[in-house]
This record gives sequence, C-alpha cells and structure tokens, in this order.
Amino acid sequence: FWLSRRLARIGDALTRFAAGDAGSRAKLRGNDPVARLARQFDSMAERMAEERSRLAESEERLKFALHGSNAGIWDWYLDGGSTYYSPRWKSLLGFSENELLAHSEEWLKRVHPEDLHAVMDALKDHMAGKTEFFNSEHRLRRKDGSYIWVLERGVASRNAEGKVYRMVGALTDITRRKEVESALLGSEEKYRSVVEGVTQV
Repeated sequence: FWLSRRLARIGDALTRFAAGDAGSRAKLRGNDPVARLARQFDSMAERMAEERSRLAESEERLKFALHGSNAGIWDWYLDGGSTYYSPRWKSLLGFSENELLAHSEEWLKRVHPEDLHAVMDALKDHMAGKTEFFNSEHRLRRKDGSYIWVLERGVASRNAEGKVYRMVGALTDITRRKEVESALLGSEEKYRSVVEGVTQV
C-alpha cells in the first residue's frame, strides 16, 4: 500500500505536468528506488519547464518582431502542399482568417502571370541549393482583383538526404516602394529626353 501511494504520487505529478502544470513535482523523500525515480522525474520536469519558458519567451519575441515588421508568414510542407498562412498574410491580400485553403495553390495562383517564371526560377534555384534564401519581388493578386508588390523571403528545410521537405518564409508589402521607384524612373526618362532635345538643337 505504501509503495502504491508513492507510485501514484509520481503518476499524479506526471499527469499534471503533461496537462500543462509546469510546477508539478513528485517531491518524495528517501533513498529507496521509488524516491530516486521521483527525483529523476522532478529533475526532468525542471529542465522541461525551463525549456518551455525559454520557448515561450522566444515565441513572444518572434511575435513582436513579426508585428513590428508587418510581415505575413507562410509555412509550406511540400509533400501534399499543406501550407499555413498567417492572419497578416491573408489580410495583406484582403482576405479574412477563414477565406483561404491551407494549400500552396492559394499562393501560386495569385502570382502575376508576368512574374511567375522569375518566381519559379528563384524557387527552384533555392531548392536546388544554389541560393541561401528564396528571395523574390513580384506581384500578388488581392481578393478585389488588384495587385500589390511583395517581397518574399524563405528558407528550405532538408532531410538527411538533402531533399527539401518544408519551406518557411515571410511576405511584406513593397507596393509603395515600387511606386516611388517607378516615379523616379519616369522623372529620369523625362529629364534625359529634355537634355537630349536641348543638345540636338
């Protein structure tokens, strides 16, 4: 009976810890095998609680960083095409949380036809290991049919054989930057035309 109670105490502590109680410990005294087992559990639980805390802090920092960068996140599993799109990714394209399927086709079919070839080349180069990151500036179609310019950066995860099985990346809206660049280019062309006209007189 004494042994059963002590084992049950370890079991209860383990159940509470697994359910999310990071402070759950068996706290058994003594030097018998059950007490040693309890101390091993308590030590393991302490390490796991510390890891959980560090992970939570990292996730919080990442959340603030992503919020500050105004980036939309995507997470693509190549086997089957399952893809996570963050709420910000969807809102940049004018969609609400539940309007898009969790599939890579949702992204691919929105790439502007004129940009698709260059985007796919950049993607293939990265997956072939030719580039450190997938990096592309292209247009994506929004829900209302309009297009925005985006910068997408991603990185591939590879298995032991070096085959890409997953890619994670971020998307940012660079439409304003592209508009400014276009305006500057137009101004330069007008200036060049004026100068050429003057020199030919």
